[in-house]
Amino acid sequence: MRIVLVMLALWAKGAYAVDEPRALQPDGATERIHACALAWMDQYLASDDLAGLGPIAEGIAKRLVAGGTLYVGGDPSFSDEFDGRAGGFAGTKPLIIGKALGAQDALIIGLLNQNDKGSHFLRPGNLGENNNTLTKALTVHVGSHRWPQVARLAEAVDPARWPAGFHMLDTRVPEGAGWENVSLSQMASVVIGHALEAEIIAALSRQGKTPAIFASCLAPGGNEYNDSIMNRFVIPGPPVEAIPAGALSRAYVTTCRRQIAAFVTSGQARPLRQAARRLADCQRRAGVIWTIFVGHVHMRGAIIPDELSRLFIYGREWQWSPRGIHPEDTLLYVGYLDYPKAAVEGSLKICTDAAVLVVGDCPLDERVTTIRSCWERWDSAVTVPGYPYQAVASSGVVQTPQWYSLMAEAQALLKDVAKPAP
Repeated sequence: MRIVLVMLALWAKGAYAVDEPRALQPDGATERIHACALAWMDQYLASDDLAGLGPIAEGIAKRLVAGGTLYVGGDPSFSDEFDGRAGGFAGTKPLIIGKALGAQDALIIGLLNQNDKGSHFLRPGNLGENNNTLTKALTVHVGSHRWPQVARLAEAVDPARWPAGFHMLDTRVPEGAGWENVSLSQMASVVIGHALEAEIIAALSRQGKTPAIFASCLAPGGNEYNDSIMNRFVIPGPPVEAIPAGALSRAYVTTCRRQIAAFVTSGQARPLRQAARRLADCQRRAGVIWTIFVGHVHMRGAIIPDELSRLFIYGREWQWSPRGIHPEDTLLYVGYLDYPKAAVEGSLKICTDAAVLVVGDCPLDERVTTIRSCWERWDSAVTVPGYPYQAVASSGVVQTPQWYSLMAEAQALLKDVAKPAP
C-alpha cells in the first residue's frame, strides 16, 4: 500500500493528480502493480494529453495520404508491437538504422525501458547528431521525462533541424527500478503509441479516406483480408464515417483501463500467484522455465529478475515443440485467445507442469495453472464505423502489468526462501 501511495504522491507533483483507485485491495504485488496501472490510466484520461495527439495525428495522416510511410523505432519490442499488428496499419514498417526518411514519412520512437542501454535499437545519439537521415520526417518520441536522461535528450535535440516537427510525448512515469515502475514504463509508452495510432485512423476518416487496418489473422477471413491490403495505409472504400478528434483515442484508453481492472476484480490474482509458485518451484529444483509468447511486446521486451535465472524465453507459439524439454522443467505459455491444448499436452508428457495465460476457456488439470486475461476476442479494441474489423490492439497494454505481476510474485517467493533463519 505504501508503494502505491508514494507513487501517487510523486505523480501529484507533476501535471497529474488523482485519487488512488478504490476498487482494488493492494495486498500483494499483483494488486499494487495493477493499482498503479489504473492510477496512470485515470491520470492520462483526466489530462490534456489526449487532445494534444490530434494535431500530430493530422500531420501524419496527411503524409500517409501523400504516399509516405509510418515507421516505428526505439526499443525493438516497441517496433514489434506496431509491425504487422492486428488492428494496426498494414503499411507500418520498423525503422532500419541508416535508412534516410523522406519529407512525407513519419516516425514514432518508443522507449519501453527508460534506462536499458542495451536494448535501444535507435540510439539517442541518432537524434542529437548532425546528419539528415531522420530529420525530414515528422517525428514523435514517447518516453518518461521523469528520467533525467530522457529529459536531457529533450534538451539535446535541436527542433530547428526537424522542419516537419519533433514532438516529445512525456509518459510521466516516475524514475525507479521497482516492478511498478518497470511495468508502467512499458505500459505507458505502448498506450500512448496506440492512442496516437487511433488518432491517425480518425484523422484519415475526417479526410474522407479509408484506413488500411489489419484484421487478426485468427478472425474469420482475416488472412485473406490482410493479403488484400498489405503494405498500404489507405484503401479505396468502403467509406468510413468521420470520427471526431479525440474520440477514438479516448475510447481506446478507456477500454484498456476496463480490461486491466477486470483482471484483478475477476479474481485472477490468485491463479497468477499459483503460477508464480510453479515458476519458483521450477527454479529451486534446477529446472528450466520454457517461455513461449504469442504477443508482441515481451518477446524481446520482457525484464526478468535475477532470481529467475532459469527462465528461458524460447520463442513464438508457432516455433514450439517439446524437443529439449526435461522432466524437471516447466512450460510457461503466455498466450493470446484460445487455450493451447496441443502445446500443453505434448509438453506435459515430459515436463513437470505448466502455467498458461489466455483469454479463452481452459480445462481443469492439476498440473496446469491457467490465468484468464481480459482483452476481447480478436484483440482490437475500438470500432471504426463502416470498417469491417475493429482497430487498435489492447493485449500488449493489458498483458504488461500481468507479466510484471508474475515476475514480482515469483521473485518474492524466491527471496523469502533465500532469507537466513533468525
